Amino acid sequence: MSSKKNKNFDNTESWKKDVGLRFVLIRTELKMNQKKFSYKLGISPSFLSYVERGKRSPSFFLVYSLQSIFQVNLNWLLTGTGNMFVKPAISTESKMKLELDKKLFLEVYERLETIFQEKNIILDPKKKGELIFLLYESILDDESSKSKELEKIPKLLKIIS
Repeated sequence: MSSKKNKNFDNTESWKKDVGLRFVLIRTELKMNQKKFSYKLGISPSFLSYVERGKRSPSFFLVYSLQSIFQVNLNWLLTGTGNMFVKPAISTESKMKLELDKKLFLEVYERLETIFQEKNIILDPKKKGELIFLLYESILDDESSKSKELEKIPKLLKIIS
């Protein structure tokens, strides 16, 4: 019996209800139903329902899963203090993506600037910025269309000038 207690947190009724409510708040914030949320956490929907209603205490595994999968602030989950989510550390993959995004943005900017100079096009700085960002966003939406989008630049410039 004591080994089972060691796998869970405080078992007081009010604590279980408070934590259960915070589980509901997290799931709601993440816009997930119980089935999807429980699947992502590796537990059954019925166990999640028990936890959310304050009938069962979450296991250490469940709390760890919440923190690692959804970056839930454990202090907030267990005590109600602080923010619901912690700011996740930027992974190496994310840093590389940011660098690629910067390079792409610079490439779009440089291509447009070259065309502006070649065609002697003068645009309001705000319009120029909007055009650069619009083109950049369209490329980000579909990276495979990068060359097609960059080829559209001269046509776009004819429309706006």
